[in-house]
Amino acid sequence: MLALTTTYGSWSPRKVEIVKATVRFNARENFKAYRKTLRPNMLESWWTDQVAEALQKFYEDLIAGKRPRLAIGAPPQHGKSWAATDFMSWVAGKNLDLKIIFASYSDDLGMRTNLDLQATTAPAGLRSASCCPPQCCRNPTSGSSPRCFSVRRCRLPR
Repeated sequence: MLALTTTYGSWSPRKVEIVKATVRFNARENFKAYRKTLRPNMLESWWTDQVAEALQKFYEDLIAGKRPRLAIGAPPQHGKSWAATDFMSWVAGKNLDLKIIFASYSDDLGMRTNLDLQATTAPAGLRSASCCPPQCCRNPTSGSSPRCFSVRRCRLPR
């Protein structure tokens, strides 16, 4: 996962494990750190930082029982859906008792978000088994697709 080298040479396995543990701890406690870990190639800007801070505060207020509300508005292609998907997976990993509802303007976005959440939250051994059999993984418009488009049939094994 992390290949760490410095100008002084390779790090010892102990030091690598310490760094990995620190990264995991920061990702569990801080949404911005989680996003950096989940999407290392994501372009960062003041906007992504502000969204991460707002979602972090939303979660903290929610846990404190304040019943917060948050609306994120931005032009297309600014990463609103990715931020929401990442936030839902972060919250699901922190608190399994919380219930999350995702509503979108289109079926495609809803299904894509569902599949992204399954891929993000499924344990590594279950990721390949999280979708339905290949014979039902067909896009109704094009006839075939590498991803499943049936939300009802794409359930993680219990």
